[in-house]
Amino acid sequence: MAQFELAFDVRVASVAPPSDRRIDITIERLRLSFEDLSESERAALICKPWWGFVDTVLALRAMERGEEEALGRPARGVADAYDRLVEPGEHILEALIRVHHDLFTPSES
Repeated sequence: MAQFELAFDVRVASVAPPSDRRIDITIERLRLSFEDLSESERAALICKPWWGFVDTVLALRAMERGEEEALGRPARGVADAYDRLVEPGEHILEALIRVHHDLFTPSES
């Protein structure tokens, strides 16, 4: 059976490097809150019609972080929209949904 084991050390945590961007602090708070939920509470949350908005923002920020790490400088996009739109102390999910709407809702110009 040992010959089929994968060659990686599961003791190493796959944690993103720390960031001083406000959106990353919010995402970390969301992750911790999500982990504190029961399985049924998690299932109920991700079945909400607006969860797709939050999930999209999280995925875009993850890609943006990868770009920042590769280029060695901050990317322009989700984190900038968050800084422009969200005030400290706002509800995490409402803030991320507003960022999604700002990024994907056509402006009336």
